[in-house]
Amino acid sequence: PSQQCDDFNDGNISNWGNKLGTWTATGGYMKGNSNTTDARTTSPFGTFGATSINCDIRMNTGRTSRIARIVFAYRDANNYRFAQFDDVANTVRIYDRVNRRNNLKASASVGMSSGVWYNVTVTIASGGNVSVLNNGTTLLSYNFGNVITGLVGVGFNKSNTDFDDFCV
Repeated sequence: PSQQCDDFNDGNISNWGNKLGTWTATGGYMKGNSNTTDARTTSPFGTFGATSINCDIRMNTGRTSRIARIVFAYRDANNYRFAQFDDVANTVRIYDRVNRRNNLKASASVGMSSGVWYNVTVTIASGGNVSVLNNGTTLLSYNFGNVITGLVGVGFNKSNTDFDDFCV
């Protein structure tokens, strides 16, 4: 299938689903900004197994944490996987959320700064290997051993985070 994208230039995110937390779209990007734990929203583009998700992310000051997430394999609010970018801890991590519990699968130290846009890609291969890239450079990989078909989207955790040019 051809790539599907949302650049948020129309300011309309009503077609994004499963919203938890405060989400707005103004100025040509989508913002997640609240003290909500495990906030997320899923794209209107359907379900995917092996795929590649590309998105610009920016973590901003003003909340307890500065975390951006790329969500994949979303089955419901309690069961999905995500790549997490944290500019306070300077880490990139891969998690598997199972029965409301976030299980850390892999972590790498990566220098990140608040207020800076990062072009990130999360690639899910047919064998279950997940790679997380920034500007085409691989930061972290983990092999789940399987691919779960589900929705894709973005998220944050007690943060003020911006997302732009979401493509899958």
